[in-house]
Amino acid sequence: MKKALSPRSLLIALALLVATGGVALAGPSGRDINQGIWSGKSSQHLKITFNVLQSKHGLVVQPGELDFVLTCSGTGNQINAGVIFFGFNVNVSQSGSFLFHQYDELFGTISFQGTLGDTTGSGTELFAIPGLTKDLGSESCSSGNVTWSASAPPGSAPHSIAYAYQITLTRDSSGHVTESISQG
Repeated sequence: MKKALSPRSLLIALALLVATGGVALAGPSGRDINQGIWSGKSSQHLKITFNVLQSKHGLVVQPGELDFVLTCSGTGNQINAGVIFFGFNVNVSQSGSFLFHQYDELFGTISFQGTLGDTTGSGTELFAIPGLTKDLGSESCSSGNVTWSASAPPGSAPHSIAYAYQITLTRDSSGHVTESISQG
């Protein structure tokens, strides 16, 4: 004979599933946020792309490519940097908002956040890396807070830029993040 769960046991089991990510509540997918590769521009007039898709845990944003102009605090040098992502899923809340933040004491920090409507979205992004001057002084090279706006497909892709450096962040199945930097 099977025993039925009491209302209290059912409530505790449901709370545990939600707390551990075992259940995704109905979210913005009910708002008809368009899925696919979104594209747009930042306030620095540079490209932004990300993928919006339905996962088994609800609607997610997968950062694709974020481009920045970084200004270094000590020297004033400017660096064009493109950051490409693989393996990151960022949950989209019921209100359509999301937040991605990655920090590494040697690599720096990147933040990408926003709110999506059915076919348009907007938000802010920031990229900062540590730098070393020729006389071995330290400096920070940062984009500062940059605003962005994007459209769902079939929006047109913005023009590409020439990179001084291309940074690739990859997360493996265990959650370990590796960075690689290439010049040009």
